[in-house]
Amino acid sequence: MTININGIESTTEDFWVEYNGRKQVLNGEAPSAFFEDAASDIQALRITQQKSDNPYQKEWKELKTKEKVIFIFTLPFLGVLCLLSAFRSAGALEKKIVPWLLSMEATLKINEKKTIELNYHASFYDRKTKLWTKPNITSDVISQKSITISPNFDGFLMAYNEYKWSVLSVFSIVFLFWGILAVIALLRNAISSAISFVILLCVTIVFCIVILRLMKKKAEAMRENFAAQIHSVGF
Repeated sequence: MTININGIESTTEDFWVEYNGRKQVLNGEAPSAFFEDAASDIQALRITQQKSDNPYQKEWKELKTKEKVIFIFTLPFLGVLCLLSAFRSAGALEKKIVPWLLSMEATLKINEKKTIELNYHASFYDRKTKLWTKPNITSDVISQKSITISPNFDGFLMAYNEYKWSVLSVFSIVFLFWGILAVIALLRNAISSAISFVILLCVTIVFCIVILRLMKKKAEAMRENFAAQIHSVGF
């Protein structure tokens, strides 16, 4: 029996799946798992969404020394990957935010099916209502289900941290470019050109800092709006 969760390919959270006495972890890298066939056509299923453990969503102080060294030396390469993948959707901060964590207990009617297809509907920010929708899991084999939703306030800062590393990785290419040109100019005794490149480097750094500060304020504002949503509307 294979259980597949559609819609989690782009997520960084783990989904703990309990079925037929076994527990396995499904995520974006492994959205499906094999379980032993159940003796009955009616089986219980439990799915619990966990907080992301993606290092790119952590604060700098939370990273281990090894992770910090790897991040610094791989920033330009990550920047190239971000550019090739259309900046990894860094322009839409809210797309990275996971405001709710889901837990579901369900009863399945298998009817000799060898593959169970579950559809995960992620939460998203509705610009019309200015509210965050709640996540859900649907399937044609679910006969009964009970879903519990819990707010994930850390998800806003984690999304900003992922955005931050995407931005820094792209800008690191520009920093490296201006730095190399400045060094080449100095080696050729072109002092005025070297100064110009250093100025351009400083301007780029300031521009990067401004972007990150604005995005952090946006993430904090969205977190406050989410808290207000819970206070006024509830879970």
